[in-house]
Amino acid sequence: MSRRLNTAPATEQALRAPASHLHAEHGDWTMHAVSVLVDGVHALAFVGHDGAWSEVLRLGFFEPEPPAGLPESLRTKYFHFPAPGRLSWGHDGQEHEVMLVLHDQPTSD
Repeated sequence: MSRRLNTAPATEQALRAPASHLHAEHGDWTMHAVSVLVDGVHALAFVGHDGAWSEVLRLGFFEPEPPAGLPESLRTKYFHFPAPGRLSWGHDGQEHEVMLVLHDQPTSD
């Protein structure tokens, strides 16, 4: 039996840490991260303060090969979501699809 992921387009608000945790303690952003797919590759995502002054976007990939144009671990304050599910980041405006992983469901093959 395989599993099918239930996803929804990500938004900046959906990746944002709860107000009570806007500053990730000791820089450990992963405890407030959300499971996502970036161009189909599984990752953790976080928007908030990770110990620095500026709000940042953090992406950490589970697989050794992240999508083209992305490092294995991304941290940037230059980002926005021009539309749900669409991330634009960096000075050149690289764009990627970002989907929230809501839960997975068993499927019969």
